[in-house]
Amino acid sequence: MIVNKISLVYFSPTGTTQRMVRAIVGALPLPVEEYDFTLGTSPTPSFLPEDFVILGIPVYSGRVPKPALERFAALHGQGTPTLLVATYGCRAFDDALLELRNFVEDRGFYPSGAAAIAVQHSIVPSIGAGRPADREMPTIARMGEQVLGKMKMIHSSYQLPLVMVPGKQPYHKYSAAPFHPHAGKNCTGCGLCAAQCPVRAISKDNPRITDKSRCLSCMRCAKVCPSHARSLSPWQLSLAKLALSGKCDNEKAHDLFL
Repeated sequence: MIVNKISLVYFSPTGTTQRMVRAIVGALPLPVEEYDFTLGTSPTPSFLPEDFVILGIPVYSGRVPKPALERFAALHGQGTPTLLVATYGCRAFDDALLELRNFVEDRGFYPSGAAAIAVQHSIVPSIGAGRPADREMPTIARMGEQVLGKMKMIHSSYQLPLVMVPGKQPYHKYSAAPFHPHAGKNCTGCGLCAAQCPVRAISKDNPRITDKSRCLSCMRCAKVCPSHARSLSPWQLSLAKLALSGKCDNEKAHDLFL
């Protein structure tokens, strides 16, 4: 099978998923296009059978984030081979890869590989702190090479085998994390957090106000705040640590499914 171009498509509130899909494609000798759907402002690309799409998402509550599915719904392939990438905070990716595989297959893509990458937890950064480490990056970079190698071995007249991934249906119940960053006394009211919120949960007129019913707990606002004024309260962080205690493994291995 001939591949002419690689397209990176991702939903990445804190930038971790973006960094991982870029790492996967880094060593591949093909032109690369990039589409960031985090804020829903990316143009909707067209994909051909000769394209290779690397589609990345973070895992929330063992599932694909709902805003990611809403934005990816506009994508359509033509039997376009796709590598699915799920990043997760060292707990589990549960049904996320299965949900993503079924979703993109229904839209004309052909999932030929899938990767689950263990990363530092976005809400409790002490879990999986520093992951993936520099020593892990070559393993992640080879994932794209392995999937592309599989595709090149298959004649274009044959259909790629559909990648098998863990998961079950009905999917794991999706439940938003009950932890929401708030603005502290260092907040200058610059409004960057409101402009960068993927679900517009922060008031543009008063960035100290957050609509908790909309908040994803994605931690993007805390990540982009130039004054480091947004964070979880100490009691929220303690509760989050307690909820995840015994459920996470800082040494989780990365998985590649072909």
